[in-house]
Amino acid sequence: MMPIKDPITVYFIGAGPGDPDLLTLKAKDILAYADVVLYDFLAHPGCLAHTPPTCRRVCVGKRKGQHGKTQTQINALMRKYALSGARVVRLKGGDPMVFGRMGEEMETLKKAGIPYGIVPGISSIQGAACGTGIPLTHRAHARSFAILTGTTWQRKTLSNSEIPDADMLLVFMPNTHLQTLLTTIVTHTRHHWDSHVAIVTSASTAAQHVRCTTLKELHKSGLKNTSKHPVMLMIGDSVAQQAHYAWQQHMPLQGWRLLLTAETMPTTPQLTLLKRMGLEVCHLPMVYTTALQVGQRGQSILRKKTDLMVFCSPRAVSRFFEILSEQQVDIRQMSGQIAAVGQQTAQCLRGHGLYPTHVPQSRFGAEGLLDELPSDMKGQRVHVYGAKKLATDLIGQLRQRNARVQHHALYHTRTRPHAPVLAPFETQDILLFSSPSQVDSFIHHYGAHAAPAQILTLGNTTHGHCQAYFHTTTLHQSPTASYDTAFQYILHMITTPVSPE
Repeated sequence: MMPIKDPITVYFIGAGPGDPDLLTLKAKDILAYADVVLYDFLAHPGCLAHTPPTCRRVCVGKRKGQHGKTQTQINALMRKYALSGARVVRLKGGDPMVFGRMGEEMETLKKAGIPYGIVPGISSIQGAACGTGIPLTHRAHARSFAILTGTTWQRKTLSNSEIPDADMLLVFMPNTHLQTLLTTIVTHTRHHWDSHVAIVTSASTAAQHVRCTTLKELHKSGLKNTSKHPVMLMIGDSVAQQAHYAWQQHMPLQGWRLLLTAETMPTTPQLTLLKRMGLEVCHLPMVYTTALQVGQRGQSILRKKTDLMVFCSPRAVSRFFEILSEQQVDIRQMSGQIAAVGQQTAQCLRGHGLYPTHVPQSRFGAEGLLDELPSDMKGQRVHVYGAKKLATDLIGQLRQRNARVQHHALYHTRTRPHAPVLAPFETQDILLFSSPSQVDSFIHHYGAHAAPAQILTLGNTTHGHCQAYFHTTTLHQSPTASYDTAFQYILHMITTPVSPE
């Protein structure tokens, strides 16, 4: 049988208006098999979490005050990677067909004979309208809307004939020639100097901000404090409805962003609820794991004579059961007691029908587990299942208690070779680390100085690791080393007023 092969070499994908949860399901499926992603600044870094660990991520975006790739260079990169046999994704903010310079990029591939596909995204048009509560159409205020960009190719501003006339005007990229643009709009459309205008920055993200004024005041004051963020102008009578329909005022976590650095995104009802309360969650995986082969058929990782089996991570549990399946070993052969180094690992074991007899209660991690075990374990046969390189000296401590320890390295933790380019962190960003390897990878890619003002850790080992590197950051530690507790802690941290000293 002939192998099935994707006929498309390059996919243009719309990343949506900002919120990474607004990426389409089709886009996620394609990103999961990408070899190379060429992405813009407006594509949320959380979208890149859906790519394979070894995927090459190349930032080609341009931002005010920062140099990026020219359109000619972007075209050349697409062609180069596609002709090398790589599966290429061109990831654009919003929808690629709305002011995405798609004509030039499609023409490049067309001339090179490279097949391409297009996956639409939610445009920042909808992102701005839905994020602010300003209706694009309204029976009493707006029966039409039009979109335009403040600049055009090879020219500085729009000509009079290029300004559309509609009840609502949405203006992309208005920054550079704002006064000239506003004067042209007032002169050649139904809008006047007293018309309402909303200045929307970073629509649908935690950094979203809306300022409502008039065209006259905007012409006088300009766009203040918006140079680092994408800006859209919404002009028309519907803007006056913004305060009335501002639905996000009921969301207590609006404006806050959580960055999760674990290999996989935790899926818990608590995290889902925090999102519903306005928290923007960005998955920024810093590490990935590769499975290690353990033993051969007939040489099972399940030993008949075992007194205690210690699992060091949820990944160790999942890999353990993968190996049992590969070796066709019946779990009913398991003997001895079971221990987990933390609540997350214990929960993973329970998901497989195993209930650990030893789980840390007073302290977390290996230290807490040792508190639960006898001080003298002479002659006891202990099998430890975890990474090739353990973050703690658990094996050494068990041997000091006279236990007979065997370490089963089930996987290897590696630093992701390519990390997305990040904009400077805001004051309401929280970075969550759940292992020392995630901390090391973050520092490798960004440096300790790049960390946000707030860092939250899971477990004593990870917290101690952060203390060694982050000296100008407020470090928080979750009361227990579990994501559920960490998410409850975040809610309390944000919504509880700080008492004056």
